Amino acid sequence: MANKKIYILTVLLAMILLFAIAFNFSSAFTGAERQALIESLIKQIIIIKEKILEIQRQLLLLISSQIQQKQQSTNIIPPVSYNELNISSTGAKTPAEYYEAFLKSVASSGFTQEELSLIQKNEEERALLLEELIDQAILFNNQNELWDSFLAWYNFDNRVIEELKKINVDSSTASLHQRMIGWYKYHAWVAKEFSKEETTKTEMLEILDQFKKNADTHNSRFQNSLVGIEESPNFTLISQAQAFTCGAFMGPFYHFGGRVTLMKYCNAGIIETISPPCGGMLLFTYGVLAANPYLWKKPTYGSAVLGRSLVAPFVCPLGSCPACVWIPFEAIVLFFGTSLTP
Repeated sequence: MANKKIYILTVLLAMILLFAIAFNFSSAFTGAERQALIESLIKQIIIIKEKILEIQRQLLLLISSQIQQKQQSTNIIPPVSYNELNISSTGAKTPAEYYEAFLKSVASSGFTQEELSLIQKNEEERALLLEELIDQAILFNNQNELWDSFLAWYNFDNRVIEELKKINVDSSTASLHQRMIGWYKYHAWVAKEFSKEETTKTEMLEILDQFKKNADTHNSRFQNSLVGIEESPNFTLISQAQAFTCGAFMGPFYHFGGRVTLMKYCNAGIIETISPPCGGMLLFTYGVLAANPYLWKKPTYGSAVLGRSLVAPFVCPLGSCPACVWIPFEAIVLFFGTSLTP
């Protein structure tokens, strides 16, 4: 329809121009009459040109909207522009520097006390992850009972995004930063779609199918970015056998490995006490769990856990502060695997 309007206006504009040219060579009018009519034709030409430009702008907006809707309908991880990033020459220049800032950023984000009181939990009182909530909504057809849980994840993801945008990055780590923010945006979008009453069972299955595919892509890129920093003096990747020797400590990162002996929950995640030979009190933030989709499969006491973490002793609040309880931890987990990971 818009293209048809542009065509009609363009033809009209051409006719006016031809008339103006023919009129200019006509001797039927005086000089003053000719000048007045030419000025009137010029005004009409300008008006028609502005209408054509306006229709073109509307057409571009329509095309952009259709592209965006198509991306959403196929659940493509949204792109993140450089304008959304805090880029400077003093920012994180290496993946190791970036992930140190990343972990500290996500550790400062958590569920509110109200969200924790509403979100569905497992038998150990851990807040269910987005993939677990999706499985419940589809398998038990109880999506309406999980709306608050999906909204809690949507709000949490957006808080993480705002914290991540504060990270100061160099141009060399900007693309890595874009991918991480893009994943949380997509994670939030999926949570939002499942929180809508009008989302049908068929749509949920389509979203789930694409979510799993995007999770595989994201996990692969995430792991590759870790492999890319194995030459860093602060962060080296080692095999499982080497991890259990505890010989991989190179501050501020270290590789942990052991069995879960104690689990405590706080607003930001789960604090697990890992046994020797390479253990400690480690914080698994909900932000990191979201960045490692499908890797967290209900670890129980005694489960073997292996991964990489940032040495950053601090405390995590449980409850509403200032009346909250502060639970200490020694390191923040970046990447991990458990004996229950398929």
